[in-house]
Amino acid sequence: MSKKGNKSKKKKKVIIILLVIITIFLSALFSYKFFISGNKNEYSYESLKGQGLIPETLTEARFETIKEQYSDDPEQLLDILKNMSTNGLDSFNGNRRGMINPISSIVDTGVDEDFESVYLVYPISENESETAEYISITGTLEVETREVISKISADIEKVFVKEGDYVTEGSTIAVLDDTEYQINYINALNDYENSWNSSASERKLLELKLLQAEKNLGYAVIKSPINGIISSVNVNEGEMISNESAAVSIVDYENVYVSGVIDEVDMSKIYDEMKAVISFPNYDVEITGSIYFISPVAESSSGVVVVPIEIELDENPYEKGIISGVSCDVNLIVQDFIDGYIVSSNAVYEDEEGSYVLKQADDSETPEKVYVEVGESTDDNVQILSGVEFGDVLIIQPDMEEILRLNGLEENFIGSPGEGERPLQNFSPPVGRPD
Repeated sequence: MSKKGNKSKKKKKVIIILLVIITIFLSALFSYKFFISGNKNEYSYESLKGQGLIPETLTEARFETIKEQYSDDPEQLLDILKNMSTNGLDSFNGNRRGMINPISSIVDTGVDEDFESVYLVYPISENESETAEYISITGTLEVETREVISKISADIEKVFVKEGDYVTEGSTIAVLDDTEYQINYINALNDYENSWNSSASERKLLELKLLQAEKNLGYAVIKSPINGIISSVNVNEGEMISNESAAVSIVDYENVYVSGVIDEVDMSKIYDEMKAVISFPNYDVEITGSIYFISPVAESSSGVVVVPIEIELDENPYEKGIISGVSCDVNLIVQDFIDGYIVSSNAVYEDEEGSYVLKQADDSETPEKVYVEVGESTDDNVQILSGVEFGDVLIIQPDMEEILRLNGLEENFIGSPGEGERPLQNFSPPVGRPD
């Protein structure tokens, strides 16, 4: 056989092999497309719901959004659905890139591929700690210390107390030698009784001297002016005590108070008789009280301007075993919300018809606009009296700075946008959010 015939046979074999390969490839491709089509039906909303794999509150629209993101990985889609069934819908943040979650969860609105616009969701809570707004400071339990002063000079005959003794008002602290003061009293009495023939003015003067001598004689017995505990004894028997010297010091545990300081930025919220809750964590004791003194003069503490305050207490901590000088946590009640619910002021909007919130809807991707009755408000919180209830989830539209921070893009949008980023003006809020 000629060489030309051999070449012709070889060429035919090559062509046949190529045709076989192409046929196998096309067959495989058709089978793959058929398989994918079947899987799409297998992983449809109705199919998975029939199998009990769809969380009860997951809407079909949100399911389709998630499914589209995981069309290339159906097994991971099933894992996500199982996780949402176990941990709730908020366990999935709607973003394959793992966007940061500052509050509860973040709903991906899919504005474009490079820039994620977000909602923050705010669940309505029945937590009692959220029914009031506080200013929290650290305080110190203080007591008044009274010095018992001698009003005459004399030798000390007897001291009846020692440090740590409890004394009551009027009880005897010490007795002084009163010999000199008895003589002075008798002389003053005699002078007054023998003044009947004296002028009215002279008789009045002698009467005053008699009264003073009687007082000085009484001062020879030093008594406690209050109920309290002796904190120091400054005299000894046999010693001389001079006029205006302190014989003892008494801690007045019946008049305790809490001292603290307020940052100047909070001064506009502070007022006389403002209610407070004082906690002593080391004693597991909580006592209520109110501000009774606000200093008219500010001070500087570690470079911060503060204003001293004092708080009187409704109960005596000493009776609960708490002593002077211990620290405590003080919550000054700025606003007490007794009724309704307290929510972030960022969750409440206003238009010409009144105040409203954006409530997360169960059957729609678009938040529901609900008008509410509001009550008291502060800089940070608003009281809602009607229109929401426990378990509702409110939608908060963060400002642009917060959106950039959540997406990790805040630095990229300072100055000219870098390569691959969109400039700010390309951001369009989704339908349903307030302007």
